[in-house]
Amino acid sequence: KDMLEGLKDDPSKIYDFSDDAKKDLQSFLDEVLTPDVLMEINPAMKRLKEMGAELKIEENPLDKMDHSKVVVVDYESTYSGGMNFGDDYSGGYEAGKGWTGKVKKDYWKDYMVHVKGPASDIQRQLFIGETLYIPQKMAFGPGQAKLRILRNTGGEVPKGASEKDRAKMKQITHAAYHLLDKAEKTVQIEHAYLMDQGVVDRMKKAAARGVKVTILRSQPESKGLEAVNEKFFQQIEGVPNVEIHRIPRVSHTKLMRVDGNYSLIGSANLSRASLHHHEEVSYLVSGESDFNKSIGRQLDAITAIARKYEAKRTGVLQAGKEGRADGSAG
Repeated sequence: KDMLEGLKDDPSKIYDFSDDAKKDLQSFLDEVLTPDVLMEINPAMKRLKEMGAELKIEENPLDKMDHSKVVVVDYESTYSGGMNFGDDYSGGYEAGKGWTGKVKKDYWKDYMVHVKGPASDIQRQLFIGETLYIPQKMAFGPGQAKLRILRNTGGEVPKGASEKDRAKMKQITHAAYHLLDKAEKTVQIEHAYLMDQGVVDRMKKAAARGVKVTILRSQPESKGLEAVNEKFFQQIEGVPNVEIHRIPRVSHTKLMRVDGNYSLIGSANLSRASLHHHEEVSYLVSGESDFNKSIGRQLDAITAIARKYEAKRTGVLQAGKEGRADGSAG
C-alpha cells in the first residue's frame, strides 16, 4: 500500500525500487488485476468482448510497460501517435449519438499520424516476435517527407552496452537527444511531460548556443504528475532563449520540431519512463516537406493561442490584485 501511495506522487519512483520490491508489487497486482477484474474496470473492453472482439492481455511489467499507440488497418493504413482510446479524447462524440456538433471544452489535445502505403506494412513488423525493428529511410515524392519508424524497446539498457546497441534499443531516445544536440536555430516542443534530466540539460545547452527553444506546456493532468513536472521546468524557467507557454487545456501531445525540418511525434513523452523504460513507437519525419510545414503552422497557431490565454489570465489576476488593494472582493 505504501509503495502504491508513493507512486501516485511520482510514478518514476518505481525505477528506484529494488528488484525484490518490484517483484512483490508486480505479484500483488497480477493477483488482484485479473482479466475478469480488468473487464469490470474498463467497460469498453467488456463491451468489445461481448461484441465478439478477440482480446488478449499481455504481460505488462510495471517498469517496462507497453505505452505505444498503434492501429493498423488491413496492413495498408496505420494510425500512430499519442492518443489512447478514451472519453478524454472524444471531443464532440458521444456514445450512441455519434458526432453531436458540440465540442467538449475539457477534452484532451493530442496528435495521431496517418500513414498509408509501404510504411504500414513495415509497421506490421512491430507486432511480430521479439526481433528488433531497425528503422529504414523511405524517400517519397517532391514536397513529401523521409520517414523513420522508431521504437523504444521496453526495459532498461543493460549495463555495459555499447553506444550502438543503446541507440538500437532506445531509438526514440537517441533521436530526441541527437536532435537537441544538433539543433541550430529553433526547437519547438509540445509535450505532456518534461521529466528527463538528459532532455533538460540538452535544452539548456541548445539555448546557450543561441537556439530559440519554445515549449508549449499542458494544463495539469494530475497534482502528482504536475509536481514532478514542475521540478524540471524550474530548471529552465528564465533561461535566455527559452520561452515556456501554458496552453488552455490538457495536452497529451508528444511532439518535437527542430530547425523546421525535423519532427519527432508519437507515443513517447520526454520523461524518464518513456525514454528509458517503456515500449514506445514514434515517427521521425525529416526534410522540407509539406508535413513539417503543416506541423510548424499548427505549433505557431497554438503558441499564439497560449500567449492570448496567458495575457488574459495575467490581466484577470492583475485586476484581482488591484481590486483587493482598493478594498473590493477581487
